Amino acid sequence: MTSNNSNSREKIFFIIIVTGIPILLNIICLTKTPFQIVGDGKLWLNFWGAYIGGVITVYSAYYLFIKERDSDRKRKAYEIENDKYNQWCIDIGKLCEAITVHSLPFHIGNMANQNVADAELVEIGKIEEKMFAEYRCFNYKYKFEKDAQRLFVFCSSVIGQISACVDELLDARTDLKKGVINEQMYNTKINSVCKKLEGLGDYSQEFNVLTSEWQVAYKCKVDNLKDEYMGK
Repeated sequence: MTSNNSNSREKIFFIIIVTGIPILLNIICLTKTPFQIVGDGKLWLNFWGAYIGGVITVYSAYYLFIKERDSDRKRKAYEIENDKYNQWCIDIGKLCEAITVHSLPFHIGNMANQNVADAELVEIGKIEEKMFAEYRCFNYKYKFEKDAQRLFVFCSSVIGQISACVDELLDARTDLKKGVINEQMYNTKINSVCKKLEGLGDYSQEFNVLTSEWQVAYKCKVDNLKDEYMGK
């Protein structure tokens, strides 16, 4: 809106200059002056005509340069923000994949089988490590984004609860090997951890809601820059 008003003022100013100067020039040439003027009116008219024509040409070139520079600035601003948005979509996809691990309860349940318990614990550790890695990477990139704060709180809470469950599994496995607890007590702890994970519910839905709100706001910002660049 501001850009359109500025363009209108520039056009009006240019029209006034183009139409007003010849009229003013004619008045000056026909008016008697108290001092001597070198050359007659026709000579001065030719001079001022050439001079004003040159000024108008320079102004027109400068005006076009400013318009082109402004358009180029808006185009670059849009392209930079659009690239950031596309990268955001990729980053949010990676975070979603790391946070919403539907296979985690399966691996935990398999820990009741002593033959594969250690292998499953390794897989669970890899899942937890990936969660932390993707979250840290995402947080580092977008920690100053206002729309990201609710998502950060949510992800931090989910990861914290999952991490606590993993710690319980590790402790249970260690205690079983040391003979601190028997296999029955061990299985009870495994079931307890599974119930805690079930208590988290399908948190992927809340994750999608939070990211959707952010995505709408981000896409709106990019579209506004595009409209400004396209002159809409």
